[in-house]
Amino acid sequence: MLIAEVKKDSRDFLERLVQCEKLLTVRELAEILAISDKTIYSYVARNLIPYYKIQSNVRFRPSDIAIWLRRQGPGGSQFRPSS
Repeated sequence: MLIAEVKKDSRDFLERLVQCEKLLTVRELAEILAISDKTIYSYVARNLIPYYKIQSNVRFRPSDIAIWLRRQGPGGSQFRPSS
């Protein structure tokens, strides 16, 4: 699934994210969430977002990100890593 497809229809954004099976890079996730790469790396460093470390690379499973986003709630500013 392409990033443009994930972002295309905001109504089912989370459902599209869950259906994506490819691990996302920092850059791809930052583009989807409309935040900077630096912010994503900051979340990773503080364990605020679910991620996988593959050697020196950080990757994200889209379904984990969808769950994480749902837990944040609308306009939520408190981040809690999934257990």
